[in-house]
Amino acid sequence: MSLLPSEAIASHRLEGFLDGTKKQMSVTLAIATWAFVTGIAMVQFGLSFAESVTLNLFSYSASAQVAILPLIAAATPIALILLSAFMVNLRFVVFSAALYPYFKNLSLTKKLLFSFLTGDIVFAFFISKFSQEHSKGTDYQLGYFLGLASWNFVISQIFTIIGVVAGFAVPARWHLEFAAILTIIAVLVPLLKRIPALIGSLAAAICAILFYSLPMKLGFLIAILIGLLTASVVDEIAAKTHQRKKSSHE
Repeated sequence: MSLLPSEAIASHRLEGFLDGTKKQMSVTLAIATWAFVTGIAMVQFGLSFAESVTLNLFSYSASAQVAILPLIAAATPIALILLSAFMVNLRFVVFSAALYPYFKNLSLTKKLLFSFLTGDIVFAFFISKFSQEHSKGTDYQLGYFLGLASWNFVISQIFTIIGVVAGFAVPARWHLEFAAILTIIAVLVPLLKRIPALIGSLAAAICAILFYSLPMKLGFLIAILIGLLTASVVDEIAAKTHQRKKSSHE
């Protein structure tokens, strides 16, 4: 018995959703740990329960949350806090460009929802599975993305709240907010596989030290900008060098 068009669409999307959820479940421990530590960090830096939960729900970006916490604690002007979060999340511009062919036919409301739910691991799993496929925007792909993103969102919210609750029970003198910084390092190190990323990170680290004493945490922003610029320049040089070598062998 053949399915009606609407039934076939629902079937493909459900299949994709279940497969995506199963895939995302494989990294539940990593997601939960990162969310838990982020929750603790927000409390340790002085946010209330309501502020922590609200920030996590509406920003939904643990890396940006952890990055701006020291700025909030230092009473940095809101404009600089927002700019810092923007800089940390610039990678999502790249993610959006890569995902656009898959979601370009969706309504604006759905595009906004999908962009909000996009996360680092979600993007990595989705692109690694479908980047080589000729057909883009299939019902199975849409379902798969929602499966990945939904599980990621739910686990992140639950364990962040658990972390917030734990943060109020843990003495501030333990300085567990530093665990969030260690977690960021653990996430970033595996990404430093290419020379541009490594050199850019080194440049940012040096600048962060050199400009540490600048007021309002401006050294942090300068370090990010110089790191991004350095990585871009090195990547461009590497690409031109590779192209010249390729041309010389032809």
